[in-house]
This record gives sequence, structure tokens and C-alpha cells, in this order.
Amino acid sequence: MKLGKIVASDSHLQYRCRIYAPGETESPPAPSDYALGTFVSLVTGSDTAMVGVICDTVLQNPEFGVYGPRLSTGDETVVFSPDYVDEACTLVTIVALGHMEGGKYSHDASPIAPPVNCEVSSLPVEEVRAFHLGPAGLRLAYVPLLLGLTRTSPAYSQALLRLLAGLKELFPDGEAHTRLCLLSQSLSWRLRVESLA
Repeated sequence: MKLGKIVASDSHLQYRCRIYAPGETESPPAPSDYALGTFVSLVTGSDTAMVGVICDTVLQNPEFGVYGPRLSTGDETVVFSPDYVDEACTLVTIVALGHMEGGKYSHDASPIAPPVNCEVSSLPVEEVRAFHLGPAGLRLAYVPLLLGLTRTSPAYSQALLRLLAGLKELFPDGEAHTRLCLLSQSLSWRLRVESLA
């Protein structure tokens, strides 16, 4: 599902995506489509894409706190000012976890940054699974990156825990599930204790 477009970046590994609003696309995404811990894809070339995860949400409303007189109501604005642009929007922060090149997934940083207005789509379940499976089994090489970011905002902690909970559902049995359960329990305890310090 198409979620939105890249509007800014904080670094080569962190991007801001403006979520499509009603009227901007045929089927605008619901809030559950861009929830914390949702895996996304950003196409960077003909056979390359960046894989990321949604780690934070910001609601932007420039009109909040502006209590001056209004010449028209919201409904009348469409009639009297057809060129008016509603600047209220939802922005999500995406952390790049890896990339896909030629059908092969890597947990290394993508060498190519997505351009402004690059479309962001949710990553299908089969691709999430393929991204996490390597020759030796389950791969989670991006966890240290996300752990480092948990020091900057509590939202990253919650995104990491939600991401692991989703992966446990995706890998419901076997060694992968056992490893995910252990990692999830350990990180849950660690992140809660660190927040007390």
C-alpha cells in the first residue's frame, strides 16, 4: 500500500515521510497502515529499494494557536479560495534498516539515498520475511542501530518492541521464534530499566 512521500531527511539513515491525506490518493492509508514498527519500502532505482521501519509520528498543524479573525470557514475556503493549500499533515520518521538490490536483501546501509518525493509503501509480509531470512537463518543486524536511537526518543524503544512483536507473529515457531522471544524479553526489560535511570 502506498503511504506517502519523502519530504526531508535528518541523516542518511533517517527520513521524514508525509502521509497521504484524503483526496491526495485514491485510497489514503488508515492510521493502522503507518503504525509504529511498520516495515516500509522506498524505491531508489530500477532494481534497488531501501527497507525501513516507522519509528515516530508527528502531527503538523500550522493553524493551531492562530485565533485571529477568519474571513471564511473551512468549508467555504474551498469555494472562496480554491488555491488554498491545507498544510496540516501527518509526518512519520523512517529509519533505514537495509536495502534490496537485484532481489537480494542486505542489512547494511543503502549506498543510495532516496530522493525528495520518493514514494513510500508498506513492505508486503513475504518481503518482510525475506528481508529477515539469510543463509544462517534469522537476521537482525539492524537491532544495534535501533538500540542506539532509543537514547534519543522513547518512541524508538516502542517501535523496536512493536517490530519484534510483529516478527514473532511472522515466525510463529522454530529457532527464529525462540530467538525473537529471548531478544524481545531482554530488550523489554533493558529499555524499561534504562528509562528509570
